[in-house]
Amino acid sequence: MKRKILFIFITIILSSLSSIASVVDSLKYALINSPDSTKFNLYLDIAAQYRGINTDSAIFYNQKAISLAKKLGSVQKLSAASNEMGVVYYLNDQYVKAIECYELALIIDKKLKNNFDIATRLNNIGLAYCAIGNYSIAIDNFHEALKIDHERNDTAKIAIRLNNIGIVYTRFEQYAKALDYFINAYKTDSVRNDKALCAARLSNIGWVYLKMKKPDQAITYLNKAIVIDTELKNEFNLAIRYNNLGNAYLLKKEYNEAINLFDKALIINRKSENKTAIATVLYSLGNAYFETKQIAKALESISESVKLANETHAQNIIIDDYKLFSELYASQNNYKQAFVYSDKYNRLKDSLFTSESKKKLDALQTYYENEKKEHEISILNHEKQLKDLQFKQKEEELNNQRLLKYWLFAVAIIILLVVAVFYISSMNRAIKNRHILEKNLNLYMQKALSQQMNPHFIFNTLNSIQFFLLNNDKIASSKYLSKFARLMRLTLDNSQKPVIPLSDEIESLKLYVELEQLRFENKFSFDLQFDSIPDFELISLPPLILQPFVENSIWHGIMHRENSEGGMLKIKFTSNNNVLICTIEDNGIGRERAKEIRQKKKPDHVSWGTKITESRISLINELHKSKLNIRYTDLKDNNNLPIGTKVEIEFPV
Repeated sequence: MKRKILFIFITIILSSLSSIASVVDSLKYALINSPDSTKFNLYLDIAAQYRGINTDSAIFYNQKAISLAKKLGSVQKLSAASNEMGVVYYLNDQYVKAIECYELALIIDKKLKNNFDIATRLNNIGLAYCAIGNYSIAIDNFHEALKIDHERNDTAKIAIRLNNIGIVYTRFEQYAKALDYFINAYKTDSVRNDKALCAARLSNIGWVYLKMKKPDQAITYLNKAIVIDTELKNEFNLAIRYNNLGNAYLLKKEYNEAINLFDKALIINRKSENKTAIATVLYSLGNAYFETKQIAKALESISESVKLANETHAQNIIIDDYKLFSELYASQNNYKQAFVYSDKYNRLKDSLFTSESKKKLDALQTYYENEKKEHEISILNHEKQLKDLQFKQKEEELNNQRLLKYWLFAVAIIILLVVAVFYISSMNRAIKNRHILEKNLNLYMQKALSQQMNPHFIFNTLNSIQFFLLNNDKIASSKYLSKFARLMRLTLDNSQKPVIPLSDEIESLKLYVELEQLRFENKFSFDLQFDSIPDFELISLPPLILQPFVENSIWHGIMHRENSEGGMLKIKFTSNNNVLICTIEDNGIGRERAKEIRQKKKPDHVSWGTKITESRISLINELHKSKLNIRYTDLKDNNNLPIGTKVEIEFPV
């Protein structure tokens, strides 16, 4: 069986290498007789193919690209090639060299004022500093990149920066902050419907819960990530999820499930030959074997883990391995070896977070003092050569085509003026329309608040409280008054926000219905249901939206029934294809009969609560390009007689 698995691994690896070799051969063939500008891109493509497979070849072709960029006098190409060289060094765990390359690319991009590339370079620098343990500088770079992304309104990059900052906070063991960053990153990627990144964010949320020793929450989020990665067939990410999920089950002391998950992760990582990933899973397996008293297997796994971790300089894994070695030997009463590895653990930990970090920072400082000026001088020389060449070309064009240029210039100015006038006019109209919409939305929000705090409802509620007090029913009056105060507080709080969590809206509705039940002496029952609803805190909706429909069901439907008892109000929340559906159903007299009764009492009566809410929904849809919909259904029996009303309100999640 083991030979069969090994044969499958070898076949997959050879097939993968054969595919890469074929791509590289095609790119090398394309180099023949290609112009220099094309060769530059081909060199970078070949280097990218060699990433993580043949570092020497990747560096060789990157150097070719750098030399060609200098020859062409293109600082933009020099920036791209330097960044690619930094990626190669980063993937090969040579973080100081990676930072040198990223910093050179950053200097060039700042001169070119290319904010998109500047943010990318800052992010890469932050990742490299994070790898060498200098988290303070890493966070500074991530925040600076995040500021640029916000200015550009680049939601995709914003999510990446938030995720990276969350990783740093996790390593600092500041889990609450880390969780906040990961959740914000997940929300951003969810809006963009980027499934791969959503899976990564869910996995990171699970990872934080794992660090917080909350295995149940960790399992929930990790399983969500696994569903997405399985759909996308992303095996490398599945290995990470399986390893974290195994550690969650290890915390729950479900050892067989944990070991099975570690084995699945190990199979995937051995197939990809990722030594750092293999070392990580082997440590997890060793820990599981230790917990199940399989000391020999634990020592074997940890020995292989520390060997692979040393090859890739994965210091964080080595520290964990040393610590587990010490615990293993101590469990066998081999205190001499336990002390040896405990000492190694403490020395390596101190070295990693003090002297080694200082040494690397000193090396960076020396590099920037000695090399930065030479790079800047080289860049300036290339810029001067480019400017001289451009000046000569312009001079020739002026001599040969002066008249044509003047005409083209005049036409261009006219076109620009027309476009500018049209653009400014369009922008002014758009701003004016948005202001009108926002003003109307605020006005209807105020009307909604006024309608929800209906004087008639408040008066009747206070009368009911007075009734309980006069009858010396302190428990009922206290309960009624508490619910009433809570409802008023929630209503006022929610009215100050553009959106509120679904949980707050549900709490407000429950309080309102319970008050109405007390007020009408429990003449109707209330059923609240949920179906396929994800995390309530991650779903938001506009405040003061649902209550008017519930009020109509009670006042105009249920309370007009001939039989005053047996009224029924059902509110159900369901989620389907990123749409939240709230269904409000009653067994009242129906809309037609309710309309007849209103017209008899007040011929000009208008249901302002519902009308205001419908107007707000229309304005929200127009302002935010949303799709909030309302559907009314008149419920009838087999004899076509009214038996109630159903209202469905749809909110995009």
